[in-house]
Amino acid sequence: MKRMLTAAAVSLALVAAPAAAAAAPARASTPTEDAGEMGGSLPLSVIIVLLTVLGGAIYLVTKDDDDPDSP
Repeated sequence: MKRMLTAAAVSLALVAAPAAAAAAPARASTPTEDAGEMGGSLPLSVIIVLLTVLGGAIYLVTKDDDDPDSP
């Protein structure tokens, strides 16, 4: 159980690190006159990927497959 939790945490960290680095601005940007009202939010694809990874981690942690593979 501890091994699965560790694997889920590591996989989440590997997915979240590049997304967090991409979200951080490299330099301060100047405001534009035609800026949209929805600026600054996460793109839908990033949210879908994060939810998919979270769902997979929850599935791996909660599935009851504790039977040994070998006889």
